[in-house]
Amino acid sequence: MRANTIWGLVKVIREAVKRQRPYADYFGFAVDRTEAELGVAEKLCEALAAAGQPLATKIISRGQGNDPPDCEGTGEDGARIGIEVTELVEGEAIKAAKAGAHFVYAEWPREKLIDQIQKRLSDKDRKLADARGGPYGAHLVIIHTDEPLLNIKRVQALIGSQRFQPMALVSRAFLLLPYDPDSKSCPYIELQFSGSPE
Repeated sequence: MRANTIWGLVKVIREAVKRQRPYADYFGFAVDRTEAELGVAEKLCEALAAAGQPLATKIISRGQGNDPPDCEGTGEDGARIGIEVTELVEGEAIKAAKAGAHFVYAEWPREKLIDQIQKRLSDKDRKLADARGGPYGAHLVIIHTDEPLLNIKRVQALIGSQRFQPMALVSRAFLLLPYDPDSKSCPYIELQFSGSPE
């Protein structure tokens, strides 16, 4: 391997380590945000395909300045799917961890979780009014989280049969969690909207 290739790789690794945060960082594996968003979209589509529910292939990042949507893919019917990605994380816990606090975990009672999911869905729905690069056959929102106290069983119990407010543009939405060794995938929950079929 050539020396300049090695130093280039070292530079990328150093940059990634500098950007790493000490709290809820499973999905923060990329050097920049567009790569991270693409990685999240790919993880969800891989998990859905493994469950026999393929959603999209040929997923690409649209790049900063070309969003919304953050990414796009091709559905089974050949239609383009716009994909928006957002994170569910407790900002105060990040600040505490950066300040050196150890074993800091945000609490997530049901009301807080439902409220924060709804805020992110509504925010993305508003942003999609200015979608670029369309037309899209569907718009999808992925909310990813690595909150330590939000494992799949707890999230399923907290969300239960909750239905979120109908969206003007978002047709489907998912909550994506980090890799689970039991299922050997990234578990997800499809979020249901009021008025949509079960």
